[in-house]
Amino acid sequence: MVAIDLLEPADYRLEIGSDGEKATAVVGSELFDRSDSATDVAVRADRAVTDRTVSTTMGCSLLS
Repeated sequence: MVAIDLLEPADYRLEIGSDGEKATAVVGSELFDRSDSATDVAVRADRAVTDRTVSTTMGCSLLS
């Protein structure tokens, strides 16, 4: 298992490869807000790549 923390707001493209096969997962800059988000990318035993993003989408409101 490899864990990568993406801390700077930006669009990220993750390329995963094995035995000459390659897949791409994208983490968009819209996930860098005040909500808690995590993206899991996995290479399964059949070499298929899956990705899943979970976000609290709670955000916050500013009081003035």
